[in-house]
Amino acid sequence: MNLLKPLLPDYDTVAWSSLPFSERARLCCQAWAIEGYGSPLLVYIPYLLKIGLYIMGWMYFCSFTPGLGLWSDLSWAFHPVAFQKAIAFSMLFEVMGFGCGSGPLTGRYLPPMGGFLYFLRPGTTKLPLVTRVPFLNANRRTILDVFLYAALLALLVRALIHPQPVPAHWAPIALLVPLLGILDKTIFLAARPEHYFTTITVFAFAPDWLAGAMAVQLAIWFFAGVSKLTPHFSSVVAVMASNSPFTPFGWFRKAMYRNYPGDLRPSRTAHVKAVMGACFEFATPLLFLLGVLLKDSNVIMAGVISMLLLHSYITSNVPMGVPLEWNVQVVYSGFFLFYINGLETTPFNSGSAYINAFLFFWLIFIPVL
Repeated sequence: MNLLKPLLPDYDTVAWSSLPFSERARLCCQAWAIEGYGSPLLVYIPYLLKIGLYIMGWMYFCSFTPGLGLWSDLSWAFHPVAFQKAIAFSMLFEVMGFGCGSGPLTGRYLPPMGGFLYFLRPGTTKLPLVTRVPFLNANRRTILDVFLYAALLALLVRALIHPQPVPAHWAPIALLVPLLGILDKTIFLAARPEHYFTTITVFAFAPDWLAGAMAVQLAIWFFAGVSKLTPHFSSVVAVMASNSPFTPFGWFRKAMYRNYPGDLRPSRTAHVKAVMGACFEFATPLLFLLGVLLKDSNVIMAGVISMLLLHSYITSNVPMGVPLEWNVQVVYSGFFLFYINGLETTPFNSGSAYINAFLFFWLIFIPVL
């Protein structure tokens, strides 16, 4: 409410609750345009610490494999097992509620996360996939839901502590995640299935899992670009720029809008930034794919530069969903899959017709649909 004082001179004498909704909405939008969410800078420190803990957690599980997880020589970070454990640990981190959507920047104060706090509690609300099939349509968590969720956590930890995870470690996870999705879409989405479930399925069933993992990563970037081909994305950029801790300048934030405070539609500047963001989102996978197909390290390096520009900008704006660890993981994946292995493997050449069909369904058909 303190953010509204410059916009509401009579704040001390006018009861906020007595104002019409349209007036309160107008004032809130004007306040956001120059103040963002209004969080103190100290709020961002726990997020930085959480990124560090996320990386240290991955290193800890990598240490179960001889030669990995060392501080003295970080070349192990690009070992295939290290990448597999990065994907598994990221799913564990997200599905337990520590990743995207956690903390005060998303309105979660005490406790700062959800995830396992209610996924392990019978009786909490859930969102079943089907609503007309008996037993499957329950909207309250049962002992079975809790057991299956706990089993997912146990299977992920089992794979993470094994020195050399094999398909037998990944297959139960790949089968359990969609089953959980039938019973509760919330858990399925919390596990970021478009990224981690598809990649773990490739670990489990593809003769050449590197090729499948490449395909997953390319699809994530490409269809993220497609999602930006909408009229609303310029507004997204304007609102996001108004909330970045690295752009606390009133003149910069006002420049995102046509005529602050009267016209808060996105300005030409915001539109140009939106177009540039979409271009980088498309350029990154296209450069990587072209570099891999041509076996040209220079083109792959251009993809690396595009990737770094894209994700450093996104992360510096601290989007409202705070997908910070996910952005770290994506950049790491880009280096591992394309910079390190791009000259050795070709995307989609997984060695299995069934996996290729699976990838087509999840990476192309579903996003297009």
